[in-house]
Amino acid sequence: MKKQLFSSILIALILLSCTPTRFDQPDQASQQFISFDKNNLSDISEISYLSGGGDCGEISSIQVVLEKDLVYGYCSISRELIIWNISLKIEEERSVLDIDVDLGVSISKDGSSVLGLSQRIINSNSESEEFIYEVLICVQDDSLKYTSLHLCELGEDEYFEAIRGIHISPNGKFALVYYPFWYELYDLENNEDYYVGLSGDADYYVDIGYMAFHPNSKKLAVSFRDTAIRSYGDVQIFQLHGPSFMLYKGYKDKSNQMLQTVKDLEFSPDGKWLANITDDGINVWRINILKTHRLLDFKSANIIAFSSDSELLFIGTNDELVVYNLSAKEIIYKIKTPNIESLSISNGNQILAWGDSSGFIHILGIR
Repeated sequence: MKKQLFSSILIALILLSCTPTRFDQPDQASQQFISFDKNNLSDISEISYLSGGGDCGEISSIQVVLEKDLVYGYCSISRELIIWNISLKIEEERSVLDIDVDLGVSISKDGSSVLGLSQRIINSNSESEEFIYEVLICVQDDSLKYTSLHLCELGEDEYFEAIRGIHISPNGKFALVYYPFWYELYDLENNEDYYVGLSGDADYYVDIGYMAFHPNSKKLAVSFRDTAIRSYGDVQIFQLHGPSFMLYKGYKDKSNQMLQTVKDLEFSPDGKWLANITDDGINVWRINILKTHRLLDFKSANIIAFSSDSELLFIGTNDELVVYNLSAKEIIYKIKTPNIESLSISNGNQILAWGDSSGFIHILGIR
């Protein structure tokens, strides 16, 4: 028995020695790169970039998973999920996912799950085709391939066109689909589906805009539109209690602008900050203080992301990546770049990746 065990171990070691370098263990990949902060941003350079091809479309969603030495990027037109090895600069895998990107795509923090919606024809014999819309969770296996698991079906009477977006919680345990007046929360671990309305007063809160999970997945930020009072809006945070959400805090827009134009809504990794983009700028709040930290005047902001230490806010615009120091309340660095559509920063601030509107994935870091 011992001899067989020794032989098995020896064979395994030989195979490993012949296998190209892969950083599958935590921290191995991150040791190649220096963490960036407010003091060394000028040392960041582009490590590599990947083109999804001319028919790929924009990179609408991106996720850095440095523990695996991988970047995951989703192409809007070709509907491909590209898995890119950061250190080896090679494409590990490319999977075609049957997801309608127009309604949003959400990639989990570890890259193992992708949430989206697809369209399926159920009757093609009639003069007008009939469709069923499916909410899908695409799950990765050991070979990096993805299998689509059906979560639910939406008929025409369930207002598919009114779906605001979809989101996976940071811990990957919840999938969220939200509509103007309600949301559906899927407990993926326990295979439960909750259908809950958030608008308690239909005369006041008439529309749900964007949603974002708190890092601990126990809170949910929601942007509302209010048409009862001159179309102004606000952002509220709800505490998750089982399948329902209870109001935690509310944030009024101090700029007297319209929060129904929210383009993005994000919590900082430490859970202390909340930021969103409107047509007029960027609001940054401290969660425990009911006032705006500062309204940043940006007319072309597309995407925001916090550094993993929650000290910096990265803002992707039409022509540059802007770095804002939250404590000093000032812009400290700018990087010229093409149109940014998606943005992700690794745990530890070693790698920053973004996807642009031409189908390129850009990977930056400090060697």
